[in-house]
Amino acid sequence: MIDQIGPQPFHSYIRDVQDYAESRARAVLRRIPDGSYEFWDYMDDDMVSRIPVRIRLKMTVNDGHVTLDVSGTDPQVKTAYNVPSAGQRMYWLTFRLTGFITTHDPDIPKNAGIYRNISMINPPGTVLNAEFPDAVNLRVAAPYRLFDATGGALIQAVPELMPAAPGGTMVPFSFAEVMDDGSRRVEVVQPMRSGMGALNGRDGVDARDNSLNNMRNHPVETVEVESAVLITEYDIRPDSGGAGRWRGGVGQMITIRSSVDGGVVLARGMERLRFPPWGIFGGDAGATLQAVLNKGKSGERPVPKIHELVLDRGDTLTLLMPGGGGYGDPFLRDPAAVREDVLDGFVTRDGAWRDYGVALNADFTIDLAATLVRRDARGPLPVQPFTFGRFRLLWEAVFDDAFMLDMNRRLYALRKPSRHTIRRRIFERILPALADGNADLNAALEQTESLRRHAVQVLDDILPLTAEIA
Repeated sequence: MIDQIGPQPFHSYIRDVQDYAESRARAVLRRIPDGSYEFWDYMDDDMVSRIPVRIRLKMTVNDGHVTLDVSGTDPQVKTAYNVPSAGQRMYWLTFRLTGFITTHDPDIPKNAGIYRNISMINPPGTVLNAEFPDAVNLRVAAPYRLFDATGGALIQAVPELMPAAPGGTMVPFSFAEVMDDGSRRVEVVQPMRSGMGALNGRDGVDARDNSLNNMRNHPVETVEVESAVLITEYDIRPDSGGAGRWRGGVGQMITIRSSVDGGVVLARGMERLRFPPWGIFGGDAGATLQAVLNKGKSGERPVPKIHELVLDRGDTLTLLMPGGGGYGDPFLRDPAAVREDVLDGFVTRDGAWRDYGVALNADFTIDLAATLVRRDARGPLPVQPFTFGRFRLLWEAVFDDAFMLDMNRRLYALRKPSRHTIRRRIFERILPALADGNADLNAALEQTESLRRHAVQVLDDILPLTAEIA
């Protein structure tokens, strides 16, 4: 082509195509009303403590130009969740807007022009702006929460164009074993996926959240031939999608059984164990991720985030992936659609009654009279824009936005090496249960008023506003 038209026209045409993409992208972004929209979401913890990591966004829109400001986000952590963005506008920080643009203009040319209307404020020190020698191996988890924060900001601006939160985690888990000759064999068992969020007029996609990327699943027979695991269950997870007039997509589930002693499971990227994928406009939040060792057997116990989990012969591990959030009041869902969900295995009979107010007879026909009584007895719900789940509501009743912004301003005034240690000291002094791996955090957070007063006092004691930079 260059031989035919010459290098200068070639570069000119490339610029023209990028200019064209810029114009079309701006036309989509102009559908967002001018203004500022704020939202935040949470990673469950940083793996070395039980303290959540908050990803905070302020999205400002002006005539199709969008600025993403994450300067209120929590500081870098000791573990590998930090994102090596170099302070630049990079794909992992903007990919929610990429999806928004390409959804509403699917034929737009895919080139750098799409991003000319997007700018980024991401100062050094946040978990989204790693600095050497920060650990970065699990760098996908924080952008997933920024993805959801961007979605939450967009819902405030253009609710008719946006779905509820997707399941928000992807777990490509592996099984490692030592062979007879001393070598080590590692097999990726499955890239486990969540469900996608529902939107106005459409259920979420089931068991196939491709918000971040697409990955093919592995044939069960191949996995069993090439590793010492038996896959005893591999299915969808009923009732995991948030209930709603339009149902959130359900997540996947899997159970594996080890055929050897000393097998090691690696399951990186586990999130949404405490903060469920939120529903919108009366829809329920999706189910949280669960991992269970020896489910239904002696010694059954829940498993937190997995770094390396050793399985002996006969041990099982069950992964139950989150579903997407629901949209709209579940009691307004067509009973026939609920019945179909039960027949297809997406919703259980108990879930149909509990979450949707639909009664089914023994032959799975709808008991219309009982359904009407159940739905009328509950009455209309006050519709809130977001359904966050109980843990987030309890957490933010103590650690609200004003407290977090104040604490982070003080932390960023310190030298970087001291921030994580002091941050952990603050949280664990306010809420000692965070330092106890077995404590019930929900119960500990119930003392809301006293904890709020205590939080302000602890912050002033450990990080007074007049403190010199460490």
